[in-house]
Amino acid sequence: MTDIAKVLSRAWGTELTTPDMTMEEAVAAGMPGWGVTSHEFLNVVGQPARPEYARAFGIPLTTFEEWAYGHPQATA
Repeated sequence: MTDIAKVLSRAWGTELTTPDMTMEEAVAAGMPGWGVTSHEFLNVVGQPARPEYARAFGIPLTTFEEWAYGHPQATA
């Protein structure tokens, strides 16, 4: 999440930060049970999406930074 905040900060021209918490701290701060479960799952299984899978099907790829610069910050 720290890397994502850095990319969005550059792309959107506004400083974004992310908290650095243990799972216990996140729960105490209000993370719902399903959030805990999904994070635990990803910590064990990892993210199965791989760029080579998309390339094999001819799907064009975009980096997160390219996406961020192409999608300006939403304003309320």
